[in-house]
Amino acid sequence: MNVLIDAGSEEWNADQRSSPVRLYDPAPGGSPPTWDIKGFLKRRKLLIFTVTLLGMGIATGVIFALPKSYQATSAVIFQGDRAEVVRLGETQRDLPFGPDTLASEVELLTSEELLQSVVKKLNLVADPEFNPLAPRLQPSQPSLLDPVTGFLSTTFEPVTREADRLLAVLRPKEPARTPEEAARRELSSTVTALRSRLAVYPVGVSRVIRIGFTSQRPDMAALVANTVASVYVDTLLVSKSQTTQEAHEWIDQRLNELRDRAAKSAQAYEQFRFQSGLARGKDSTITQEQITQVSTELTLARQRAAEAQAILDQTRGNGLADLDMLASVSGSPLLPRLREQLATATAQAAESDSRDGAENPRRIALRARVADINRSIAQERERIRQTVQSRAAVTKGSEDRLAKTLNELTARLGRSDGDVARSQALERDAAADRELYTSFINRARQTDPAVNFQAANARVLSRAAIPLQAASPNKKVLLPAALILSLGLGTVVAFVKDNGRRGLTSMGLVERTMGVTPIGLIPLVSRRNRISNRTFEDAVAFTLARVTIPAKGVVPRSLLVTSALPQEGKTKTSIALAAAATARGLKVLLVDGDLRSRSLSAAAGLDRSDRTLIQVLRHEIALEEAIHDNAAWGFPVLPAGALTTSPMGLLATGEWEGVIRRLEQMYDLVVIDSPPVLVAGDTWLMARHADTTVVLSRWGSTPMPTVELAINQLITAQANVAGLVLTMVPPREHGTYNGGDAVVFSPQMTRYYSNSRRLT
Repeated sequence: MNVLIDAGSEEWNADQRSSPVRLYDPAPGGSPPTWDIKGFLKRRKLLIFTVTLLGMGIATGVIFALPKSYQATSAVIFQGDRAEVVRLGETQRDLPFGPDTLASEVELLTSEELLQSVVKKLNLVADPEFNPLAPRLQPSQPSLLDPVTGFLSTTFEPVTREADRLLAVLRPKEPARTPEEAARRELSSTVTALRSRLAVYPVGVSRVIRIGFTSQRPDMAALVANTVASVYVDTLLVSKSQTTQEAHEWIDQRLNELRDRAAKSAQAYEQFRFQSGLARGKDSTITQEQITQVSTELTLARQRAAEAQAILDQTRGNGLADLDMLASVSGSPLLPRLREQLATATAQAAESDSRDGAENPRRIALRARVADINRSIAQERERIRQTVQSRAAVTKGSEDRLAKTLNELTARLGRSDGDVARSQALERDAAADRELYTSFINRARQTDPAVNFQAANARVLSRAAIPLQAASPNKKVLLPAALILSLGLGTVVAFVKDNGRRGLTSMGLVERTMGVTPIGLIPLVSRRNRISNRTFEDAVAFTLARVTIPAKGVVPRSLLVTSALPQEGKTKTSIALAAAATARGLKVLLVDGDLRSRSLSAAAGLDRSDRTLIQVLRHEIALEEAIHDNAAWGFPVLPAGALTTSPMGLLATGEWEGVIRRLEQMYDLVVIDSPPVLVAGDTWLMARHADTTVVLSRWGSTPMPTVELAINQLITAQANVAGLVLTMVPPREHGTYNGGDAVVFSPQMTRYYSNSRRLT
């Protein structure tokens, strides 16, 4: 099978360390070797499949063993400025909706105070899912991992107990906490755990806010999401009611002061009339009646002037708050509508600025609409200002006229009766105080929470339903990802293993890197495969033919078989070479030169013999007496024998050379199974006296620097190194490499041997 060259070619020179002709081309056309993906997958497919299957199995088990988590979502809608069933005045007006409103509401939903209310309402401090310090309840349904966790906890309990003890010693001692501090700490940690599972986010540009919550229990996920939504609505309602209550309390406080003030002014008026002797009745003079009438009109005129001046002051402002105040004091129904239109148009224009281009018609139209609304607001403001200014001018003129008339009447009355004027002044003060007191009584009734309806600025839009399927682990995503990762891991492991092969894998690589002649390939043998046995026999016969080619007309009579390291097939190859030489009709002797291991002697059943090579070297017996016939093998064997000391001293005496020379005269071929080169100096002493030496290297296993070191030592010993043989070659894996000798054990060759076997 390995007849790749002509054994009688003139280009072969057995004395050379390497052949002058490239016998094994590493790649077709002489191109440098490249990484063969197809060959890599072919030789590593089983490893890739095994690692992938193992990784997928582990990943699948982990995925199915992961604790499930469920997610539930509720939604609330922020309604902003709501219509009021009862008009409560400026103190009860809701805040307008703006771009930053939803962001503020999201912060409110995740605030510490609101989440503490949720924790207290649901008593989550006692739930071990949120508070690790809470006692854990036994699960109602056993888990698949319960036997494993129980076994591990029982097995490693002493280790964990000792580790906890050591950590307790090394951990710095914390100061003792009071029960109140411990409760606050548990509440804070529970709120933190609750916030980590809570997801609050607005929906687009709408006023809807979604509240999502993740829990290991589906009912708890829905319960917490709905509780957060309801607590949020209740918080808004409580805040609004609290503001109303504070306004009502302030009005009540002012009402008491005004009640006392009105009572004192009325008492002063009555007391003055009593002291001055003035009586109320039909006997009052015309001047007094006129003064009373003019005084009343003057008071009203001054009040109207003050109101007009307040409205004029509001018309000078430009802010939205000034606009709201102007609408409230002027009673204009148009300004609130214009303000709402301005807010909507401004929000739409801002959205268009970020989404549309500068020349977009929609953007231009929205900006034009904002400008139109601003012009309408300015026109309405100017109209109110002109109207109020005209009214103020009329009121001012009327006030001046009434004041002048009152002064004249007062002077006239003062000249006649000063007490009447004083009485009328006191009466006016009492009436003004009484009117202001009445106004505050009406406002107190409007702000009384007991008689007015309160509504929150938000409501629950949709409640969270109990989820039926777990949100995580997502098997539809994790299982394909695990398959991809397992396949990648298998490929990486195969790549590392393939690149981690340190030995020689082809004859071309031997010739290119070692500098010695590549002799042949000897495959692994399957005892049940007769074809592989025949392939092995032919490979050994081809190797024998190459190493026994005459050099300068002289046929080698002694052949030393060695290797760099143990376990490279040296003994089996020596036996096979002796058998192949015997099959060729040669008189062969197999010598066990490994005086340390004596594996060949053990294989021949002569490891306990007392007639061995050692006795010959010591001159204890004759050489012929140490040679044993082996009918099973078909050729005689010279066993090594036992030696208690180092064999180097025995080999260095020169007796070994004499033994070799005598054996070469007695036999056509002497095959010597020597120790590995790098084990000791035995081979160094033995190889220099053999006609030729063959170095074996285990395919893909022995590192190339190690083989090179062994060959250099043999060359230093002046040994005639015939070349290097790769042993234990796996036929299938060898065929996946793209070297020129990959065809040696290819399926085509196997079919050839199979057909040849059937014909035989």
